[in-house]
Amino acid sequence: MTAMVKRLIRKGLVVESGKGSASLGRKPVSLSLRTELGYVVGVDLGSFLTRIVVADISSKISYKAEMPTQMADGREAVIGRTFAAVHEAMREGHVSRNPLKGVGMAHSGVIDSQKGVVLCFPRPGQMTQWRNVPLREMLEKEFGFPAHWTTVPE
Repeated sequence: MTAMVKRLIRKGLVVESGKGSASLGRKPVSLSLRTELGYVVGVDLGSFLTRIVVADISSKISYKAEMPTQMADGREAVIGRTFAAVHEAMREGHVSRNPLKGVGMAHSGVIDSQKGVVLCFPRPGQMTQWRNVPLREMLEKEFGFPAHWTTVPE
């Protein structure tokens, strides 16, 4: 275990963050991930609200925002606003492109999570606009980083 920890410290992935107390043996040493290792952006593209958060690798939030999704404006407008809001989140969260590790998105429609495709959005007026939309591919093209996909209940 000690050899593995030393290797992680040498690689700059973890740092010693304090020493504990022990009545016997060596004092335990607390370890932490280096927070500057990278950031992630999370997007919840919901029916009514879009939420965006930027967090470092240890989950410390540097930016969060919420805005109306306005699905009635159409798919292209929603995607355009969402991508613009992610770019703003990266600026406001003081994240340069180098430490960004990825963008994760949740969508309240029916998706194929393996392919990252919105199959449909079962809301009146939105069903045809959101059919077979390759949103993961669009995210990766826009931001140049891996995009991860999940579904969340609304």
